[in-house]
Amino acid sequence: MAQSTLQAPAPEQLTLDELLEEIFLRLPTAADLARAAMACVSFRRVIAGHRFLRRFRVLQPPPLLGMLEGIINLPFRPALPPHPSAAAARAFADADPDLLCD
Repeated sequence: MAQSTLQAPAPEQLTLDELLEEIFLRLPTAADLARAAMACVSFRRVIAGHRFLRRFRVLQPPPLLGMLEGIINLPFRPALPPHPSAAAARAFADADPDLLCD
């Protein structure tokens, strides 16, 4: 009599796009995801896919930017303090473009 041996099922093979999705889902912030999308056309294709975006939004909901208070006057209350370089960026954005180019 021949002795039968049970074999473990073969592990599921991921395609390259599925593997990239799994890696991108583990990036800590949406900014990191944007940087990855700018790095390579194939990365951007995977990140812009509907399936990936749906999974990403489930795992990392959008951050709270701020909230509005009151009924008549609606002052905006930011959730986080401004970035340290925000003042410099604002000054540069308000600069006269004629002064920048000679």
